[in-house]
Amino acid sequence: MDMEICHTIKMPYVPRIGDDISIGHENYSHLERKIEGNEYLKEKYKRWIYGGGRCSFDDAMTVIELVYRESSKEIHVELGEDINEKKSRDY
Repeated sequence: MDMEICHTIKMPYVPRIGDDISIGHENYSHLERKIEGNEYLKEKYKRWIYGGGRCSFDDAMTVIELVYRESSKEIHVELGEDINEKKSRDY
């Protein structure tokens, strides 16, 4: 999980790994602008960069990782394109 592009939202439930969820256009846009405004993040997330240097997380809707942070009582959710994405990045 990458704390450089996190965004806090409230959800009415805790999703499970493999669930498809949408966090809404405004939340996706907030994260996309963080990427577009930073050359380091553009390189790090280049698979999400499309023509004209625009970032789009439209296809990121599958929960691929969940982490509970007891110190802050927060649940961090990482989204990707499909459930196998996380496994293919782990070494």
